[in-house]
Amino acid sequence: MNNVRIFTTFEVSKMFSVDITSVIHWINEGKLHAYKTPGGHRRINISDLIEFADKYALPIDDEIRQLKTSVATDLKVLVVEDEPGVLKFVAETARLTLKNSLVDTAADGLEAGEKIAEMKPDILILDVRLTGIDGFEVLRRLRKRDMKILAISAFPSRETRDRLLASGADDFLPKPFSIEEIKTKILALAAGLKRPVR
Repeated sequence: MNNVRIFTTFEVSKMFSVDITSVIHWINEGKLHAYKTPGGHRRINISDLIEFADKYALPIDDEIRQLKTSVATDLKVLVVEDEPGVLKFVAETARLTLKNSLVDTAADGLEAGEKIAEMKPDILILDVRLTGIDGFEVLRRLRKRDMKILAISAFPSRETRDRLLASGADDFLPKPFSIEEIKTKILALAAGLKRPVR
């Protein structure tokens, strides 16, 4: 068994002794929640896997249940940023800050929209000046979602901050920022989620 908390469709099929097409069918029917990697491969979070097994009375190893309780967090984080260096920096900081969390990235608005729909992140770190999209409109559309949003911007005026918060962001961080600043913001957002962070 792998020691991470994300499973492939093949691993799930072996776990429940079914054909991989059955797992894909469960996902397509909405019974088992999964998200897609940039390469189009389906991945299943351990929390979603256990919830599925319990709902449909499927046997699941105690080892997997223990694995879930041993992780520091079961949060999903999506970082949306079109500057490659900043994207990598923020994503790596999120991984180090929230141990064993699932951190994914998107470099443009289209990719971000697809991943938000598939992944349903708990925390979204969003550069609001992406090419081709209005970050303020994105925030307004997402404000009813059950997620915490950190808006980042290279325009650190009070007016920008106030507009972002009014549009639905939970917090704001101007560029450039240090590793400590982004870590503090991420931890504050995680602490503000409705479910506890272990």
